[in-house]
Amino acid sequence: MTWNSKYSRALSFEHACQNRNNSCLATEAAANKAILEQTAKWPALCGADKVTSLPAVKPVAGAGTSESILWRDAERTFKTEPFREQMIKVLELVADGDYHQGMGYLTGFLLLLVPPGDVSKMLHRIGTDDKYTPGYWKGQPEAFVRDAQVYMELVKSRFPAVGAHLEKASLVPEAYAQKWFVGLCVHTMPFATLVKVFEAFLSEGYMFLFKLSLAIVEALQERIVATNTGEVNKLFELLRLDAKMFPDTETGLSLSVFYLSPLLPHSLALSLSLSLSLSLICPSVRPSDRLSLSLSFSLSLSLARSISRSFSLSLALSLALSLPSLSPLSLYSLSRCARALSLSHTRPLRSPEFFEKIVASAKSFQLPEVCVCARVRARECLLPV
Repeated sequence: MTWNSKYSRALSFEHACQNRNNSCLATEAAANKAILEQTAKWPALCGADKVTSLPAVKPVAGAGTSESILWRDAERTFKTEPFREQMIKVLELVADGDYHQGMGYLTGFLLLLVPPGDVSKMLHRIGTDDKYTPGYWKGQPEAFVRDAQVYMELVKSRFPAVGAHLEKASLVPEAYAQKWFVGLCVHTMPFATLVKVFEAFLSEGYMFLFKLSLAIVEALQERIVATNTGEVNKLFELLRLDAKMFPDTETGLSLSVFYLSPLLPHSLALSLSLSLSLSLICPSVRPSDRLSLSLSFSLSLSLARSISRSFSLSLALSLALSLPSLSPLSLYSLSRCARALSLSHTRPLRSPEFFEKIVASAKSFQLPEVCVCARVRARECLLPV
């Protein structure tokens, strides 16, 4: 069986297929012809096409057993056993006695687009060539820590308000920038954008990682500075592009508000959205009761906005008063819907446009002399770990 004919099963990649694929990749290999032709050039971009054989490596602890970290990462990444085994085989060829989960992130995404034999050669180049990120995929990735500190100096220079704010919050870059530098945003960006990120990284090397990280800060700077320095968890979620702050998809409730709110008064949009959710979650509730309850919720929500941020509590009170016979499970489900709704107007969607702007901005940054000199100095002496 050829790799292309097996490709349809690759969309079991667990973390993003349904939420962030956004029709970038189809389940039929023929429908992916254009993107596969593009990614077929990736090995040549990083010199992997020149690699004739891979050097011998030390096995990772527990290799060949379910106790291996490679096995556990493969299990978390793919749903089907054939692809888990494929991922383990690729990792065992390049993980030299040590391993970092970031290698698994890249491997999982690359296996969707590139034949396994080429993936192992690409990983070898990325992990050993100074143009890329040697030393990142270690249990103690000192090379990444140094680069993260260089990144922070660039932030202070380019975005002083952000730099000062993060320092005041005592946030060290190595605590949140791993997703960008080591994982290449595999867990955060839509697939179409990830393809551009990988291609730029393979073309430019580590330099693009600095550009990308600064572009992310540029896109988030207003929200970073607006977040209280005491709310460290919120800053973490923001900087890590966490799904809590940038939801992948919207529930039916949030989706209806998203489309209705520009056209209708906010309270009416909320009422119609809640009525829709009630019909889905509690089909036994009469339409008249659904409408009354929805309007009641809108009024209580308005009150909650003035005295509290507990939107789900607002709905729970409305439900308990209006429909005392409603089951606790239905009450909980609807309360959670209300919570999702309350957040839908304070969180941007993880939309392709948002990340496309970040990548476009990253490509426009001009930082070669600064980054090269700073990184070399940091690796040699100035920022010892």
